[in-house]
Amino acid sequence: MPFYAINLNAQSGSRDNEVHERTCSYIRQSRDLKELGFHYSCHEAVADAKRQGHHNADGCYYCCRPCNTG
Repeated sequence: MPFYAINLNAQSGSRDNEVHERTCSYIRQSRDLKELGFHYSCHEAVADAKRQGHHNADGCYYCCRPCNTG
């Protein structure tokens, strides 16, 4: 079961906060990450982020492609 985190800095073009698997090479190693914990799928992780108030949560294109809306 993957461990997920959300980048609290919104993407400049889309204004989305990306949800990443913690092992993703595209995740920034910074203090601007919030751990979401273990989830069975990126769909669960994105839903958890939205429940926590990150309404612009979206899956990373590289590690959470099924949850990426573009």
